Amino acid sequence: MSNLSDLLPSGAGGKSFDFVASGTLANGQTVGLRSDGKVEAIAGVAGSNGTETEFENGSITSLSCCYDTGQDKILIFYTDQNNNNYMTLVVGTMTSGNSISFGNPFVALSEVSNYCMAVFDPSSGKSLIGGRATSSSNTGAFFAVTISGTTPSVGAKTSLFTGLQYTCGVYNTTAQKILVAGNESGNSNYAAAAVATISGTSVSFGSKLVWNSADCRELYIAYDSVNNNNICVFKRQSNSYGQFGILLVSGTSVSVNSIYTFATTSTRYPVVAYDVNTARMLIVYQNSGSSSHLWYRAMSLNGNTPTQGTAAVLLAATGGYTSYALQLIYHPTLKKIIVNYGGQYSQAGTYAEVAISGTTATLGTPVAYTSSTNNGYYYASLAYNPDQDNILAAYMSENKGESTAFNFSSTNSSSFVGITEAAISNAATGAVTLQGGINTKVTGLTIGSTYYVQDNGTLGTGSTSIVAGEALSATSINLVNT
Repeated sequence: MSNLSDLLPSGAGGKSFDFVASGTLANGQTVGLRSDGKVEAIAGVAGSNGTETEFENGSITSLSCCYDTGQDKILIFYTDQNNNNYMTLVVGTMTSGNSISFGNPFVALSEVSNYCMAVFDPSSGKSLIGGRATSSSNTGAFFAVTISGTTPSVGAKTSLFTGLQYTCGVYNTTAQKILVAGNESGNSNYAAAAVATISGTSVSFGSKLVWNSADCRELYIAYDSVNNNNICVFKRQSNSYGQFGILLVSGTSVSVNSIYTFATTSTRYPVVAYDVNTARMLIVYQNSGSSSHLWYRAMSLNGNTPTQGTAAVLLAATGGYTSYALQLIYHPTLKKIIVNYGGQYSQAGTYAEVAISGTTATLGTPVAYTSSTNNGYYYASLAYNPDQDNILAAYMSENKGESTAFNFSSTNSSSFVGITEAAISNAATGAVTLQGGINTKVTGLTIGSTYYVQDNGTLGTGSTSIVAGEALSATSINLVNT
């Protein structure tokens, strides 16, 4: 016997299983297990930005967007400055790649408005929009939105808050309700919150809670799905401290656990997101007392008790970053938070990945995605599209309402289960050597070397988080159990 393969049974030399292929698979192909039980090739996808698409040919004064997963549409809610600052909606459809096409704008409320909020409610299949209605004594005006094709419609208006300036909302997956928070301009700008229920085309609210009797501005909220907490960050106007409240939802009632401080410097535009992968909450904010750098603070939560890491610079500003565009969103496939920033002073709209380890955050390579910046970049809002696994961005650039989408370099290598023992046609069944078995259909290996599954599906000695196994010969690998 001159080869190790002479000692092995035909094929894998042991541990294997028959799978149905999703896509055509080559002989000796690394494969991953899909949620439907099929296997697919391990492969990488390069990141790319879509083409900017105009949804409003004129200036806007506020906007918010969300993604309707039932209709597979993006909903953008904004105030149209060229039409009396009326509350306006437009529906977009993802086309090929990262491109978006839009229907016609729809006036939801013919009143001067501002401070827009849009949140999708998967339990009702509707979206909730809301903002300040100046003609109605500055109260909050809220509507349930139904989408048919690219046409939105709204139900009856429901009022909330004694005057309203900043407003935000988040879907609580445990309660299956949307929690709405805002500062009441008619009540000394105290922070208040209420739970929204959408039934048909109607919106109703549980009892309103005034949860912080201080002048609160620039509110922004995120949901902690592990601890079932809602974290609302804000700037305290009297001293510009950055603070947050932990809000709890039970049925249609809301309560506050406590108020905490995350920054004692000149804080502006705080935003927050929850990283499910690391079980960390990330707060990012502009420190106007530190050359307007972007600072961050990461924290863990044990139930309702936060443990905050040390505040540190996330991004050193070079001319007015984040003034009107700072946003955070969690990307569930990347398992990372995405930060979006830009603003006036000719800053382009820019995003970057944020990796969290413990209470330390590291910014990835920034990517600019707006084509021109002569008139700045304002009022950004982000939404995740699970159907195409990308991020949708709506914003004002060059004094027009624009939108685009971008995806990130990604790989399915974390789903690695083994290596094919022969070529398998799409939808056909074939054998795969599982982890713990020996595959003899690979080539070009160095005996005794440890091989890793690379992001593009090849086997290499460059270390990754996915260990394949040890080479027994140039054409045989002992796949390790993990």
